[in-house]
Amino acid sequence: MNNLWVHSEPLTLEGQEILLALEPSALNELLMPDLKRAGLQVRIAASLDDAARQITFSPPAFLILSEGFGTRQPHLNPLLTLVAKLPAAARRNLIVVWVSPSVKTRDYLTAFALSVNLVIQPDYFPDLIRLLTETWQEVLDLFEGYVQMRQQEQL
Repeated sequence: MNNLWVHSEPLTLEGQEILLALEPSALNELLMPDLKRAGLQVRIAASLDDAARQITFSPPAFLILSEGFGTRQPHLNPLLTLVAKLPAAARRNLIVVWVSPSVKTRDYLTAFALSVNLVIQPDYFPDLIRLLTETWQEVLDLFEGYVQMRQQEQL
């Protein structure tokens, strides 16, 4: 147990799936070139039900959700509720990004309150790839030690 996992190789987003649940839909076109350039496989949710179905039956590695997607009450977004109720094993493998003009980018307390991994203002979209990579690294660092300890217990 004294040699917990430390991630040493640089992370690459190449080949990872990302689901965009953004309102207005013009944000999809704004983000698409950078996401594809980073090698992400982009899926776009057409509606709230479509996004819920994709998260449940074909979960992506990343979900980018804007506060206005599919609801008029941003903090009561049904997708936030769905994500919060996912089984722990599934939730650990889903990086959730909340997009809102009313949050401070990388505000950990707001992210914690919303049960998401990252909060970001649309003004920070040019840094999205870097922010996704850093957040993914943080999640790996947080949970990989736990996963490794569980594997050792099963031996």
